[in-house]
Amino acid sequence: MPKKLYPFLALCLLLVVACENSHPTTAVQPDSKQKKMARAFCECTATLQQLNLKATRLQQKTMPQDSVTAFFNSLQVEYNNTKTCLASAIAQYGKLKPEDLEGMQLQIRLECPAMADNRDFIREMLVE
Repeated sequence: MPKKLYPFLALCLLLVVACENSHPTTAVQPDSKQKKMARAFCECTATLQQLNLKATRLQQKTMPQDSVTAFFNSLQVEYNNTKTCLASAIAQYGKLKPEDLEGMQLQIRLECPAMADNRDFIREMLVE
């Protein structure tokens, strides 16, 4: 496996970590910027999340090197698509302030729980 894929694989595996049974007790206002951004985040990351789940399952299997490389290339493409998609939301709503990260995580937990624990990824994609 090319050495360039190792950091990307590590990021992908971080994205898989989820806590689906935890739900926050507080939520933001129905039409707030955070709610809109959380919805956009979940919509933009849905395919990437599915690919990451597949990557987790594939770790337990032996695959030909060509198949592994092709799969991780598709992950990279989807990661780039996610960034492009989120750029549209950011253009519309603006980047979040660092102090809003925790509230955003809570809102993402309501919208797409599997992605909520990916604090570094959320920060990278949405915060100033």
